[in-house]
Amino acid sequence: MYTQGATTGDTAHIPSGVPHRHKNIGDTPGRLLVMLNPAGNEKFFAELGLPVTDKTNPPKPSGPPDIERIRAITSKYQIEPVALPTR
Repeated sequence: MYTQGATTGDTAHIPSGVPHRHKNIGDTPGRLLVMLNPAGNEKFFAELGLPVTDKTNPPKPSGPPDIERIRAITSKYQIEPVALPTR
């Protein structure tokens, strides 16, 4: 597996079908711009994520990831997780 640490201004191209993940390894909130082609999977991120109403105080998860919810959403959008976190 290829791993790369991206910094401000970096661009990465991930072809379809290539396993990948995103993780902020810093101490401050990160920002990531994702462009999907063809369109459609943006709905996956909207359904999986938490709404942000205050950008200065983003929501924090209330507990560990709900694995069954994640599996249902990934299946709905035909996304095949390589590895989901264990509790």
